[in-house]
Formats: sequence, structure tokens, C-alpha cells
Amino acid sequence: MKKAAIIICLISILVLQGCERKSVEDVYSIIEEETNNRQEEINNQGTEQQISDDITNNKGYSDMNGNSIPEFIEQGEKVKVTTEKADRILSFQVEDVLATHNINDLIQLSDDEAVSNVKDYFINIDNSNYVNSDGTLNQSRRGINYKAILVKMLITNESTGDYKLIATAFDMYDIKDNSGVLQYRKLQGECKLMDKPDSFDRKECNKITLKAGESKEETFIYVVEDTWVQSETYHIEDGQWIYDELVTGGSSLNNVCIATNFLGSSNSTDSIYKNKYMLKLNLRYAD
Repeated sequence: MKKAAIIICLISILVLQGCERKSVEDVYSIIEEETNNRQEEINNQGTEQQISDDITNNKGYSDMNGNSIPEFIEQGEKVKVTTEKADRILSFQVEDVLATHNINDLIQLSDDEAVSNVKDYFINIDNSNYVNSDGTLNQSRRGINYKAILVKMLITNESTGDYKLIATAFDMYDIKDNSGVLQYRKLQGECKLMDKPDSFDRKECNKITLKAGESKEETFIYVVEDTWVQSETYHIEDGQWIYDELVTGGSSLNNVCIATNFLGSSNSTDSIYKNKYMLKLNLRYAD
């Protein structure tokens, strides 16, 4: 109906303007040309709207505030962490840490069933393209190699009630001493899941429930970029990050620690100060 009305309007206009008589085919040709021109205009507008301005980030280490530096706990030592209201108490002890480019190396810290479940999650459930079918890790969207940092911990619920622990709260940092001044930088990546979570689905894969007084051995599976990006310039086009310039330099895995603020992580620049303790990791490499 809409097209027929347009045809009638066009014929009327042609007659009123004293134009030469047009056939129906001519009218359809005019409509098609106008439609194509309009569609091209819409497409061009859509493309312009979907391309963002260039975004530039310059990143680096930040100095630690001397009055708020967390206490660093050596691997193998047990530390008890209490929330501000003292209603939740958990203890943590790092037992082993493995850095690898192949998720199959999880077998060194866990068992066959866990390895199979973790691979299945990454490949068939998560769908984020972190892991290939052979267990090797892909590159990040910035073209940086991913590395899996597998942190085996003994966790005990020292509280009087049950507690559901969320692994993504445990941010990973690299620490360095710059002429006597401690500096920190948060790694690009996070703990994606545990080897034996409550369930291998999207909502529960990084959670474990600890009953009062219960202890569990769990391996936290981090996926992080293994090289620092010093600066980057990119824009977003059709939902894709397009990197116009990327400056990399130096390993991101030097003196690695993880947070103990199990109530939740934060994207703020000073989120490290929410931790009274940091767990030091002695990385051993599978490859």
C-alpha cells in the first residue's frame, strides 16, 4: 500500500509539472533509485555512528602510599583475613603456582576430571575464545599472548556461618621496588574460574561454598596478558576494538601477588589499599 501511494503521488507530481508521460516502469525506476540513494545515506550515517573517536591510554606502575602498604604474605604461610565488621573470617594459604600457555597443565595441580571440566567450560560454555581444543591459549584482542596462572590454595572458613567465596574478587598485581619505593600495577585479566567450583556454569564457575569450619583446596585459574602494554590508541568500530597504535614492553609476571579482599574487587586506582594482606606467588613455569 505504501509503495502504491508513492507511485500515485509521483505520477500526480509528474502530471502537474507538465512532464512527459512516464510508464509504470519509469516510475518504479525512479522509486528504486531514490530508495537506493536513501539506503546508502542511512548506511553511511550508521557507519559514522558506530566508529568512536580514538582513545589513548598510557599505563604504568603507581607508587604505593607508605602509610597504607599491605602486608605481603610469603607463599606457604597461612593468613587469616577478617572483614571490617568481623562477621566473616577466612584463612588463605598458597600451596603452589604454575604459569603456562596450555590449560592441560592444570593436571599438575588437580585431577583429570577437573581438567576435562575446565577445558569444556572454556571451549563450549564461556565462548570467549581463550582456549583452543588442544588446550593452548590464544592471544588477547590486543594481540598479546595470554598465560594461565594457576594458583592452588587451601581456604578455610573460620566464620560461624556458611560463606560463598567469589574468585573474581582476588585481583592480581605485579609489584616492583623502584629505588626503595614500592610500586604496583594491576594485571590485565582476572580469575576466570576454579578447578572445582560449585557448578561449571557461567554464574557459579568462579564460586565455592564453604560451610562453617570447612577447608577446601581450590585452584584459581587466572587468564592474563603476559606482556605489559605501555600505551595504546584504539577506536571501536561495529563493536570491535581496532588498535591504531600499541606499544608493549616487559614481562608482566615479575613479582606477582594476589589480593585478599574477598568481599569484592574494584576498578579504582587505589583498590590495592582495600587489602590488609597480599599473597606472594612464586611462579614456576610449565613451558
